[in-house]
Amino acid sequence: MLKLVPISIAFGIVFAALLHWSACNPGRPWWRKREIVSDICYWFLIPLAARFVRIGFMVMGAAYIYGVHGSEALINFYDDGFGPLARLPLWGQALSFLVASDFLTYWIHRGFHRAACHAGTA
Repeated sequence: MLKLVPISIAFGIVFAALLHWSACNPGRPWWRKREIVSDICYWFLIPLAARFVRIGFMVMGAAYIYGVHGSEALINFYDDGFGPLARLPLWGQALSFLVASDFLTYWIHRGFHRAACHAGTA
């Protein structure tokens, strides 16, 4: 976490400067946009927490689909490998994880913008 915060701040500063002088950003300055809260949350929340949320949802989803109950059963489930993904080679498992992870990241990002959009109209 100590490595991610400075990197996130540095990216924020660099992209804020780029947006300030960008022809793609006519109108209001970036700091007066309604989406600024969403963007700040996305800069900090996604790198810090989303990886744990995605992995947690994937673990809960697998436990629900395969009827795994209890922590010991869940540990055995993941230690021994089970289900169609366990039969895939490691590169196939990694690809499946990346696709599912990117899908969840996209919808988390969309949710931030939707929440900001509704908050601005309320």
